[in-house]
Amino acid sequence: MAAAEYNFTIEQGATFSKIVTWYDSTGALVTLTSYTAVMKAKVNKDDSSSVIDSASNLTITLGGALGTITLTMTASQTAALTFHSAYYDIELTLSGTVTRLLKGIITLDKEVTK
Repeated sequence: MAAAEYNFTIEQGATFSKIVTWYDSTGALVTLTSYTAVMKAKVNKDDSSSVIDSASNLTITLGGALGTITLTMTASQTAALTFHSAYYDIELTLSGTVTRLLKGIITLDKEVTK
């Protein structure tokens, strides 16, 4: 399965939350109970450092039988972002098998009121 492409925007200085639901090829929810997930975003795909990383400034919560993947950042975490746009992907792992579920571009909507 190739990663689905999904672009989205983060508003700098605001709390961020995005919920994605994973369905299999038959339309059934994928149970994520035993999965782990990681996400990184980089300005250039081959950069050595990430502007967003689930190991540091992004929280990923898996919804078990609901098939949901919730991405969250606090207002202070989004306020610290300075990029214009960045490439990202989300990978889920189950028993050593890695699935690259989503990829795309994140646009940062810069904050005016600080």
